[in-house]
Amino acid sequence: MTVLFGTVEYFREEILKGIGMYNKEQLSVESDLLEIYSLLKNDILNDFVCDEGFRLNCLQNLEIAYRQQITS
Repeated sequence: MTVLFGTVEYFREEILKGIGMYNKEQLSVESDLLEIYSLLKNDILNDFVCDEGFRLNCLQNLEIAYRQQITS
């Protein structure tokens, strides 16, 4: 299945991939999630060149994916 960039599913997968990159012995899952969320948000705000409407949509979808991971 193809996941489209910028969708909630895309950001959910990026968050899950990011969690695998952190050493579980040093950080809690909550701090891992916050770190990954912050990195992705920073990339969208500062490095990603796109239409402002699409940028806002990506930020909203990232927020949704982050909240879903926090509550799961």
